[in-house]
Amino acid sequence: MKNKSSQTPFTLRPILVSLFNVNSFGHKLAASLAVMVILLSTLTTAGLGAPAADPEAPQEAQATFTAQRIESPKLFHWMNSHSMRVDSTTNHNAHIVYGGDNLYYARYTGTEWAVTVVDNNPGVGMYASLVLDANNRAHISYYDTRNGALKYAYYDGANWVIQTVDRPTAALTFTDGEGDGLEAVTDEREWGYTHPSTSADVTESGELGEPVTVEVPEEIVVSPVESVDPETLEALNAAETVAPSAVDQVPVTGVGKYSSIGLDAFNHASISYYDEVNGNLKYAHYTGTAWDVRIIDSTGDVGQYTSMVLDSSGNPSISYYDATNKDLRYVRWTGTAWDFEKGIDTTGDVGQFTSIILNSSKLPRISYYDITNGNLKFARFNGTAWSILTVDTAGDVGQFTSIAVDSSDVAYLSYFNKTNADLKYAKCTGTTCTISTVAATDILGMYTSIALTGSSPRISFYDSVEGKLKFAFPSGSGWTIQNVDLAADVGLFTSVEVDSSNNFHVSYFDDLHDDLKYAVYAGTWQVQTVDFTGEVGLYNSLALNSANQPRISYYDATYKRLKYAFWNGSAWTLQIVDPTAEVGTYSSLALDTAGNPRIVYYDDKSDDLKIALWTGTQWVIRRVDSEGVVGKYASLAVDTANNLHVSYFDETNHRLKYGKGAPDGSAWVFQTPDTILETGAYSSLALDGLNRPHIAYFADDGDNLKYAFFNGTGWAAQEVDTVGSVGWYASLDVDAAGSAPIV
Repeated sequence: MKNKSSQTPFTLRPILVSLFNVNSFGHKLAASLAVMVILLSTLTTAGLGAPAADPEAPQEAQATFTAQRIESPKLFHWMNSHSMRVDSTTNHNAHIVYGGDNLYYARYTGTEWAVTVVDNNPGVGMYASLVLDANNRAHISYYDTRNGALKYAYYDGANWVIQTVDRPTAALTFTDGEGDGLEAVTDEREWGYTHPSTSADVTESGELGEPVTVEVPEEIVVSPVESVDPETLEALNAAETVAPSAVDQVPVTGVGKYSSIGLDAFNHASISYYDEVNGNLKYAHYTGTAWDVRIIDSTGDVGQYTSMVLDSSGNPSISYYDATNKDLRYVRWTGTAWDFEKGIDTTGDVGQFTSIILNSSKLPRISYYDITNGNLKFARFNGTAWSILTVDTAGDVGQFTSIAVDSSDVAYLSYFNKTNADLKYAKCTGTTCTISTVAATDILGMYTSIALTGSSPRISFYDSVEGKLKFAFPSGSGWTIQNVDLAADVGLFTSVEVDSSNNFHVSYFDDLHDDLKYAVYAGTWQVQTVDFTGEVGLYNSLALNSANQPRISYYDATYKRLKYAFWNGSAWTLQIVDPTAEVGTYSSLALDTAGNPRIVYYDDKSDDLKIALWTGTQWVIRRVDSEGVVGKYASLAVDTANNLHVSYFDETNHRLKYGKGAPDGSAWVFQTPDTILETGAYSSLALDGLNRPHIAYFADDGDNLKYAFFNGTGWAAQEVDTVGSVGWYASLDVDAAGSAPIV
């Protein structure tokens, strides 16, 4: 969001939020996909002012927020190693469960993938695990992020029946946010959660602890949603009119992550899962009338990356990660007691991304990730002892692993090559493993799940660049890959304005289609595609003229140039502002008193800050600053005399910089508002009623949010927030009273 010089009271100004995850490759993960606008409804006058009464102790503004979705395409996140199964029909068709915004179920009909929405409650579907009964009907365990709860759904032949299995009993902390996959999958090795110590519910001898009482609501019967052909998915996601929907608070922690499901001979479900609130491994079994929920292991922080399989007698075997000791753990129910194996692999940090299966002799086989060495490992039990095989050591490999075994005890493993972002596959006979790459374009191989048709593997996985759930099977000497379903990534590089009628206008980048989009709210959200030629719309900035018509500056990534779009009342007109190659990132747009656009932007080729000014007939380009590497994170405002004000980052000197120029873009005078090094990224600038600049920005030296303002004689800078890593993507405005709230 880029702030403008508008003096509209802050109580009427919106805050636009773009939620997304960035993985360790620097690519956006198609995880949080909704464009959202958060509307500030009330604010006290105790916000930051100019000048502040006490710069060392800024007062905290209290506000009430509501949130609406503008566009909300599908979200896929954290499918597990048992999210795909093949049925017992002649064709052995595949079935896959997945979700994050809703719970989805896809099955292959023999000619196409049919997709059903099982649970359309917001924020459900992560950690989905699937098992098929004797009638090939789906039974699914999954996580409800809104309620921090474990849920279960099954198809009874006519309808989907949904139950809540377990929910937190202790008070939870909540966060304001969309709630659809808040966990950032940047590097799974960083996952860890320190819980207060709890008394063990399971003795070391394996004696079962007391059952946990869980209130289960009445079953919810949901009629099946009409299946969607994959070719129509993109069209469905492109709806142009979207009614607003409220977005409420979501729990930070809960119970039900990393779930794994199985069925006994009576089609009664058993589920292993992680209680994040208490750091326990839990197990739930449906007796036919109620859920029997028990704590299996509470010795430290245990239960992440759980995987479960039932034997022919319905007894569970569970592999999981001990985050306290950083070990792989295994437990099984003998029929009378829980039998723990704690020393399977204790070398280094091992045991994340576990996947377990039993061979024909009911002996467990476990694939898992060696975090310390970045290797894929395979543990086998022969009836008396465990043996460990390191399957793959080429690079950082082994995350998102899944295992299957055939009748000859040959193991088949799918997994992610983090070094090359590839999907890999290993076939292990005894201690000899044959390794191959299934897919190597884009970032492929996250959230893998493998199943067998005889001795032929089937693998589901996620393509995070294209935002697609995919399915692979051997074909000749290679692999055939199908698209199952499509997620979308919209709402990046957002910018927002409020018109004179208090309607909201938003510009943003649709990463799925690589388009610049614009939305206006007047009771409902109306969405338009502004520019779709190539990859366009990054670093966009929005302004409104006196007729409330939108103007947008943005970056054309295909041709690496700055562009400008304006609405004339009936159509969009597009212009190339600066045709020079490698210019136009970090653009910020403001209009002068006559409505003429002024755009500051970064010249990546010369490392300069530039400005483009529209004269009424043509664009005039000037260099604002060329001293070193300057111009990133620029924010522009135009005062009542049409003078130009810009804040930006001086990368050479590692400082925030400010410039004031004449209306024609000449006679620039520069100042350093904050002399502390490593400050000035993500700057946002606004002017008060005296045309004095106020700037919010990020201080990298302490990961803090800072604020600087010009008091008429000099600059005053202060820290606003120092708790955690704060201050990225800050947005500042100045209201009519001179207060400067920051979000």
